[in-house]
Amino acid sequence: AMSRSRGGELRLAATLAAMTAVAAGAVVAAPGRVAALLEASARALRSRRTKRKPVRVYLDGCFDLAHFGHANALRQAKACGDTLVVGLIPDAEVLRCKGPPVLREAERRAVIASVKWVDEIIENVPYDLTPEFCETLYSKHGIDFIVHGDDPCLLPDGTDAYDAPKRAGRFRMIKRTEGVSTTDIVNRVLRAAASDERREKKKNQTRRHLRRRRRRRRRRRDDVLSALASKPLPRHDASHRAVQRRRTRAPAGAEGGVRARRVRPVQRRTRAFASRS
Repeated sequence: AMSRSRGGELRLAATLAAMTAVAAGAVVAAPGRVAALLEASARALRSRRTKRKPVRVYLDGCFDLAHFGHANALRQAKACGDTLVVGLIPDAEVLRCKGPPVLREAERRAVIASVKWVDEIIENVPYDLTPEFCETLYSKHGIDFIVHGDDPCLLPDGTDAYDAPKRAGRFRMIKRTEGVSTTDIVNRVLRAAASDERREKKKNQTRRHLRRRRRRRRRRRDDVLSALASKPLPRHDASHRAVQRRRTRAPAGAEGGVRARRVRPVQRRTRAFASRS
């Protein structure tokens, strides 16, 4: 059907070219005939378009997490005919044959309806194309051809899901887009989640290590402060000699002042050490 329609279009283009040449030659002989020839060619083109029955093609799928591979499949299916009818497999069928879908049926339908190549959507279609369902597509929906990619599509029992349209001669194959699939996208998301979990676990371990180190530092500081508070202030020989010299020169009753002057700097150093810790 596609080859016959293509041949008819080529013959029509040749006829229009011949009429255009005749019109160009008639400009010199009879200029008034140019408008009539152009109008006749336009009528022939309109009648040709109205007489040809539009080719309706059918493409079904889950379309879960729709990506550019799905969009490319819809574009190629649209090129196989004039009207593209998409069959959306429900959640129960997807769960039975492939596993639970990520997006719900209403969400998947909204995504497919937004694609510019899609003309109609049929819901609640079966995953496996039985001969009875294929006859329903041919008779009720006027489908001429059923389209699918060149990748194998097998049922749970191992049989080909598109065996019925292939045997009926109503199957058209399109090229599958390599390098992308819904399964691959799900695996990428799982790997990214696992990587984030490992990174967060490493951060938590680092935080715990820092907290333990701060606690050790605080304990060491408290031990030093308690040791300084329990021990008497150290007295070096040089300081004793200086105190003895000042005692001999100072008047009576100045010994307490000398001791006070010696204790204060040590206490200030202790408080400064505590504040730095």
